[in-house]
Amino acid sequence: MRQNFSKTILTALTALFLLSFTPFSGRAQDADPWISILAYPLNGALIPVGGNGQIQVTTGNIGITTDIVANSLEITLSVGGNVGITGLDLVNSDPRWYVYSLTPGTNGTIKLRNNATLPVFDIHDVWINTTGLIAMPIFQTVTANISYVIDPAPTFKNPLTGAPSVAQGNQLVGNDNSTTSFTVFTPLPVTLSAFTAEADGCAAKLNWTTTEERNFDHFAVESSSDARTFQTIATVKNKNSQNGSSYAYVAEQPTGTVYYRLKMIDVDGQFKFSDVKSVHTDCSGKNNWTVYPDPARENEPVHIKFTATNGIKTVQVKAVDAIGRMVISKQYDVVAGENNYVLPALANGTYMVSLIDAYGNLIDQTQKLVIAK
Repeated sequence: MRQNFSKTILTALTALFLLSFTPFSGRAQDADPWISILAYPLNGALIPVGGNGQIQVTTGNIGITTDIVANSLEITLSVGGNVGITGLDLVNSDPRWYVYSLTPGTNGTIKLRNNATLPVFDIHDVWINTTGLIAMPIFQTVTANISYVIDPAPTFKNPLTGAPSVAQGNQLVGNDNSTTSFTVFTPLPVTLSAFTAEADGCAAKLNWTTTEERNFDHFAVESSSDARTFQTIATVKNKNSQNGSSYAYVAEQPTGTVYYRLKMIDVDGQFKFSDVKSVHTDCSGKNNWTVYPDPARENEPVHIKFTATNGIKTVQVKAVDAIGRMVISKQYDVVAGENNYVLPALANGTYMVSLIDAYGNLIDQTQKLVIAK
C-alpha cells in the first residue's frame, strides 16, 4: 500500500528549481512549507462502504536556507460526505506531526500541527486513515492545505550564518494546497474464489466456490454462442454461508463451443459477473437409437430404443407422414444408458422418425418407419 519516494532526488530537484528562479538576496528567509496528497488504494481510490482507505500526505520544508520551527504549521485535510476520517496512522506517519483536532464522520476534517522543527530540504509522509460511509457513483474530492498558525515574521536565526532573519517565509504559495479523490461503492456480498467449466460428453459441467456470502440472493447461470449476447439458462439459489460454499450445474450442450458466465445478484438487486468460460463438445456418433419393429402392424405399439452416453437429459421424438404432416411430437426424459419409449399408435403408412436434443439438434440420422395393415 505504501509508495516509496526518492527523497534525495526530489529534494535535489526542488533545490535546483528554487535556485533557478529565486533571487540570491532573498534566500536568507526562504523557508517553504509544501503539501501533496494521494488517496489509496491506487486502483481508482475505490473503497467499499465500511471499508478502509488512506490518504498519503507528503509534506515538509523545501526551502533552501531556513528551518521551520515547531508548532508553527498546520495541515488541514477535509473530505466530503461519503468518506470519513478516522485518525492518524501513528505507525507509518512521521512523528513530528500530531492531531490538533478531528471532526469524524461525514464532511470530516482533521488538523495536524508540527511538534518539532522542519529543517531545510526535509520531505516526509503522514498517513490519514479513512473509511467509506456512503456509496456514490461519482468520486469524492479530498482537499488539503498547509499554512502558518503563528506570525510568519518573528525573528529567527538563519541556520547558515547565525544572523537573525526577518521571516521563516513561504517561498512558493502554489504548493500550499493539494487535492485527491475517493469513490465509495457498495460491495457485493459474495466473494467468488473459483469458477471452472469443462465438457462431459454432450454437457458442460460448471463448478464454482465462494469464500463469503452475506445478504446474497442467487446466481444466474448464463450461456452464449458468441461470448457477446448471453441468456439465463438456470438459477441457483444461494447457501448464504459466511464461510463460503460450493456449487455445481450441468448444462446440456450440442456439438460446438458455448460460453458461460455467472451473474451474482444480491438481495438489493445489485449484481456483478464472473469471468467467461468456454466449453467445447463433440457429440457426433455418441448416441445410438433405433425404431422397432419395422415394419410394424397398424395399431401395434412402436418402440424407440435409445442409448445415451453423452449427458443428454431430454429428447423430442418427431414423426412426419408421407405428405409432410407432423403426426408425433413428444418429449421424453433421458437417463444414462438404455432408454425405451413407446410411441402413440399410428395408422398404416410410411413415416420419417427423428430424435431432437434440447438445443434443437438432430441426434444421428432420421429413420424410416413403415406401418402395414
